[in-house]
Amino acid sequence: SVTLDAYGSGVSFSATVISVDSAQTLINDSPTYKAVLELANDDARIKADLTANVNIVAATHADVLEVPASAIIRRNSDDFVLLNTGAAKPEDRQVQVGIQGIDGMVEIVSGLAPGDKIVDFGGETNI
Repeated sequence: SVTLDAYGSGVSFSATVISVDSAQTLINDSPTYKAVLELANDDARIKADLTANVNIVAATHADVLEVPASAIIRRNSDDFVLLNTGAAKPEDRQVQVGIQGIDGMVEIVSGLAPGDKIVDFGGETNI
């Protein structure tokens, strides 16, 4: 979705990414990649030289299990969580992770079930 400063954040235009440069450009020592977007509809309000703000969604998955990223323990190339089974010590449970959201949550593809309780640095989390 694209918003234009001239119209405020309440007016959004749909767009699709049609290309991304493969070579980075450093801006303030941060790597950036030029992306070209195509607006879904022609709109007379869109003029040359307007400042745009773009929100690009790379992937979405609905109805998935997710845990805080702080709960994921990486050992070698494997991912684990600490499962609270009611025993004195939490059990290591290997999980397969999926996409990570900007909200700090990580999709769990396999290894956990709804109702499982895991431990993370913020405390116990119910799945």
